[in-house]
Amino acid sequence: MGIRNKNVHRYKAMIKFGKEQGGERFRQASLQHYMNNYIGVNGRRHKQTTVSQIQLTSLLRMHPNFRYWPSGKNTGEWSYIDEEE
Repeated sequence: MGIRNKNVHRYKAMIKFGKEQGGERFRQASLQHYMNNYIGVNGRRHKQTTVSQIQLTSLLRMHPNFRYWPSGKNTGEWSYIDEEE
């Protein structure tokens, strides 16, 4: 997967959140809240994981392990599919 260097920390936070969900579907807003309040290894909020809704949509669509599940007009849920399955 071709990840641009400026998104490495964002992808790590997204994957960690996806694995914590255990395959359950989640709303994009909950992932955005998680990333904007992500605590790094030093115990403080990580400065390079903050993301807007538009940025997060692009990141989710580009990542091969996240799948979109439409459920209405402009709503839907996402799920993380682990590559080991």
